[in-house]
Amino acid sequence: MSDDRRLGELTRENAELKRNLVARDSEIEKLRAEVTALRASAGAPKLSGENALVLKMPLNHNGTLYPIGAEVPFNPADPPKGCDGLREGVHFERARVIRSVASAAA
Repeated sequence: MSDDRRLGELTRENAELKRNLVARDSEIEKLRAEVTALRASAGAPKLSGENALVLKMPLNHNGTLYPIGAEVPFNPADPPKGCDGLREGVHFERARVIRSVASAAA
């Protein structure tokens, strides 16, 4: 009987080791997926939100037509000759825009 008891103990120990291996394999796969995602995000462009003045209506300036939502191509507080008269809230507004930022490594 002692051989049967020892065989039972070894069988239970073997089953526990197999469960541990399956759990570790699952954890390894999760970590591999996380590493892959982190590598992909490291190569992705970095984004930054900044305040800007954007057009509420199209603007034709120096032969270029700027669409609604484009940034005002000059400082409205000190406009170039012939571009005065733009009013905040009517012609343009303040908005948060997302810009791509060059990484420090580049």
